[in-house]
Amino acid sequence: MSALLRFSGLWVILACGVSLRAQQVPLSLTAAVEEALKKYPAVRVSLEQVAAAAAGINLARTAYLPRADFLAQINRATRNNVFGLMLPQPVISSISGPVLGTNNLTNVWGSAVGVLVSWEPFDFGLRQANVEAAESARKRAEAAVGVTRLQVATAAADAFLTILAAGQIVHAADAGVERARVFHQAVDALVKAELRPGAEAARARAEVALAETQRIQAEQALAVARASLAQLVGAAPATIQVEPGRLLESQPDAPLESARLAEHPSAREQSLAIDEVKAREHALNRSYFPRFNLQAT
Repeated sequence: MSALLRFSGLWVILACGVSLRAQQVPLSLTAAVEEALKKYPAVRVSLEQVAAAAAGINLARTAYLPRADFLAQINRATRNNVFGLMLPQPVISSISGPVLGTNNLTNVWGSAVGVLVSWEPFDFGLRQANVEAAESARKRAEAAVGVTRLQVATAAADAFLTILAAGQIVHAADAGVERARVFHQAVDALVKAELRPGAEAARARAEVALAETQRIQAEQALAVARASLAQLVGAAPATIQVEPGRLLESQPDAPLESARLAEHPSAREQSLAIDEVKAREHALNRSYFPRFNLQAT
């Protein structure tokens, strides 16, 4: 039993160690962008908006189907009826039957069951216009997904590059601190040998303090950049490690291909938003036509 417990505890420790090592795998630029696109909530929100827009198309198509209303009631009321015209209103319930000449407070049971089937045979294109408006909304939602993915990918790439830049600044700050300390030691030795005035030693100490301050600021910027990338990829900032690859190497200048403006996700989304407004305007124009219904009860 004791050996089994020790083995179980060793297995838990080994499993935790493997898990921690798995979380600390350095991220490349491509992996960071892919993780952000996979885990950042804004992308999932955009995809759910596409699903909602697709459901709106199915809802608009239900207007082609006939409508059936069912009613069943049972009541006990007096024989009295209202004489004269009763205008439409939500207070007094509608009453059927002939009007009595005198008030009669006797009451009886009554019941009613009914069904009404309605169908619109033609609508001058109104239902089709509503379906097209719903389809336009779905296309715009799909384009919005592309915009969101572009924004998340850009933010992840920017955070990744910021980490690399901040790391290089930290290295430079460390070198600056080491240089300032060596210079201070040299000046301090000359001052103690009375070959330099004491003011130079004070100035050297000030340069060391300035270099250490710059290093602290560089480390702070690196921590902020790691926190930004961790928020995008859904990980703890302490586990974020990046693999620069060839990004820190000098690259030859290559001509950039100019992309057309219409192919940009934001431009495409705005273009589809205009199409959606036009489709809704087309549906509103069809709403002026009369409505015809076939009814059976």
